[in-house]
Amino acid sequence: MKIRSAIISLLLILSPVAGYSVTNPCDGVDENTIARHISLPKLSIVTKRGISNTCEVIARVMNEHVPLYVFGDYVIAGDLFKEKKHITQQSMGETQVKSFASLKQEVDQIVAFSYKPSLGAEKYVYMFTDPECQFCELAKYQVRDFAEKRKIEIKVVFFPLPMHDGAREKAVKGICSKMDYNRYLEGDYTGSLCKEGEEIINKSLSLGESLELNGTPTFIGPDGKRAVGFDAKQLEAIL
Repeated sequence: MKIRSAIISLLLILSPVAGYSVTNPCDGVDENTIARHISLPKLSIVTKRGISNTCEVIARVMNEHVPLYVFGDYVIAGDLFKEKKHITQQSMGETQVKSFASLKQEVDQIVAFSYKPSLGAEKYVYMFTDPECQFCELAKYQVRDFAEKRKIEIKVVFFPLPMHDGAREKAVKGICSKMDYNRYLEGDYTGSLCKEGEEIINKSLSLGESLELNGTPTFIGPDGKRAVGFDAKQLEAIL
């Protein structure tokens, strides 16, 4: 079970925290003061900022981002809303963007192949896909058509989920056989396994964990904004 989901399912965790300042709610809030009251493995603070009298902390716990809100003598784990705006979602999105920026060069190294529109590309997007993902299969033609219409290059990264039998082997074969988008459309994963393919998929899975990818297809724009599942409007928004 994902760490953040497990924590949020508790709804509220109330614990006393030392070091709270009236002038700045984030004064004195660090890993030690939080860990003293909440047991979270490998806790590290990624970002923190004051919101009214509350210190919003985006922490990294077991390679996953977790939102915490510290105010007065309390810590709340969960999501913050104001006037129907999902404050936590916005903060998490900003954190994901920053995280992607630090890993973008590594992501470029594991791109399996690209689809380039016939009239050329003006922008690009990364598509994390699983050879055994039914939603990816449904989306791959729509993605091609979207790319042609909007002149978007699609950089395909294989991200085989552990729950899908045979997905990893197909992904490795796809890389080893120099698969292109036409073969991807046809589902042609013929070929042999190779060391290079294994290494790229291992790197892909490791980076996917660092990027907190939980499903496929996931699309990530050049600046780190993301959309899960194919939706033309959502793709437009992350370009």
